[in-house]
Amino acid sequence: MLRGVGVPVTVTCAPTRTLAKILSHWAKHTPATGGVAVWDGLPAGLTEEIMAATPVGEVWGVGRLLEPKLMGLNATTALRLRGMDPAFVRRRFGLNLMRTVLELQGTPCISLDGFDAIKGRREHQIMCSRMFGHSITKMEELAGAVSVYAQQATARLLRQHGLTRLIGVWCATSPFRDDYRIAGGYGRPLDPTDDPITVSRIAVDVARAHARPGYRWVRAGVMLSDLADRDHFDTLDGLGPVRDRGLSEALDAVNRKFGTMHAGIGWGDIRGQGRADAETGGTWRTRRGRLSPRATTRWDEIAVAHAR
Repeated sequence: MLRGVGVPVTVTCAPTRTLAKILSHWAKHTPATGGVAVWDGLPAGLTEEIMAATPVGEVWGVGRLLEPKLMGLNATTALRLRGMDPAFVRRRFGLNLMRTVLELQGTPCISLDGFDAIKGRREHQIMCSRMFGHSITKMEELAGAVSVYAQQATARLLRQHGLTRLIGVWCATSPFRDDYRIAGGYGRPLDPTDDPITVSRIAVDVARAHARPGYRWVRAGVMLSDLADRDHFDTLDGLGPVRDRGLSEALDAVNRKFGTMHAGIGWGDIRGQGRADAETGGTWRTRRGRLSPRATTRWDEIAVAHAR
């Protein structure tokens, strides 16, 4: 890849995924490795140096919210995070960070169960959630956002030829306000479905039933779970999955040919313009004022060099 298209690539092996990511970052910035490194093949002193030179915020599983808290406990590097007591980390920060500490200590405990990396399939759940561009207080706008997210989640479900048997919706206000609130619930279709109309209708009904108008909602999400493979779904008495074949297949065809948000249902608003042409045009859509150029997927955003 480096020789053919000029893209640098690193290949690293380590006892855990977290260590492999740290090693990959080191190999990328160490030309002598040629981009290839094996954790167990390095001297013990060098592995300690690599972890000591890795800021805790660069460790896989440590986000920008956890970084200052860990630094307050003097866990400023990956090496110091590795030395923390896993039991203490679990009590203080939860199970996920405890797994990160164990991975740094060489114990594999972060798997990719639920995601088939070869086929790109989600085996357990599919979620679509976004922050709003501004807070929403009207139920019509909240229903529009939930409808759009339901359709986007269903599009992912369709790409992997799956069906859902449980549709969840949740909404949240700002955690920085005194009236912080999370509302949500679940709904089930009569039969497993991949129909965007059915999923959207159930999602909006759940939102209307659990999210009260008047609150300043800043985020919402739709989760499809209890998934099944459409190709192996056993129907009873010849009944297939719930799906409006005519309209649903027309929506699928339009979105496959022209891209997302060129056709939809419900209260999603007209699609955006310019760089937001693949998003809803609703005023509540996520702000992307600092979106980097997407040169790998957008012809109109590829950098152009002019000869003088």
